[in-house]
Amino acid sequence: NGQCSEPEICQTGCICANDTVMDANGNCVMPSTCQCLYEGRILLSGQTINVVDTCQKCTCQNGCVTCNSVPCIEQCTWSDWSPFGECSATCN
Repeated sequence: NGQCSEPEICQTGCICANDTVMDANGNCVMPSTCQCLYEGRILLSGQTINVVDTCQKCTCQNGCVTCNSVPCIEQCTWSDWSPFGECSATCN
């Protein structure tokens, strides 16, 4: 009939076309290139970090951080100093 009809429900906002998503700067990008924010740190897509405190390896993928448990590396601790003893070898 040559007339356009409006959608029943209108919403204000921005959308991205062609399976892209909006990044933090308002640009439409592919999800595979989205950065992640993890505990105040920006991670690039595909970047993996080791979180020693929680024994985890975390990866940024499609704008989401996924963490997996990894074996903890035992942290060495300092012991109390002991008094020096006699040398077991002498220099000539």
